[in-house]
Amino acid sequence: MTASGTASSDIKTSIRGGPIRWLIVGGAFLIVAVMIGTTIMAGNFRERALNNSKRELENTVLLLARHFDQQLDDFGAIQKDIISYIQSSGITTSETYKRRMSGQDIHLMLKSKLSALAYVGGLNIFDADGSTPPGSGRPHQSTSPIGPISKPSRPIRNHRRC
Repeated sequence: MTASGTASSDIKTSIRGGPIRWLIVGGAFLIVAVMIGTTIMAGNFRERALNNSKRELENTVLLLARHFDQQLDDFGAIQKDIISYIQSSGITTSETYKRRMSGQDIHLMLKSKLSALAYVGGLNIFDADGSTPPGSGRPHQSTSPIGPISKPSRPIRNHRRC
């Protein structure tokens, strides 16, 4: 019984310990709790920051898309005005188109339409051959930047590979 009696007293003294041992254990638990709380808070702050950045980027993309849509609509209005002018002028052949669209009045009309839209760099009008009439938009350039547009000398064949 003395062997079991001394063993039980050793366990009791080790469990009870002294106040220093409980202070060390309590301090270790407190440090672990602070570390876990800090990690959770940092993760929450990170998620909030990511969500805010995502929302701001989506708003920026939406604003840019609306801005470009508005600019393209404005440019489309100019194109529609030119088309309606061509149709109302009774232009039906390419020769009539070249003759009427090469005048100084057309150049001034295009210039006045573009002066209202400062963000549009320029407007070129091309005929069926791919060249610009002399007075339409670029008086010194008689061909398009990509070269003359013509039909290919041989038919284009559509080959499908399976």
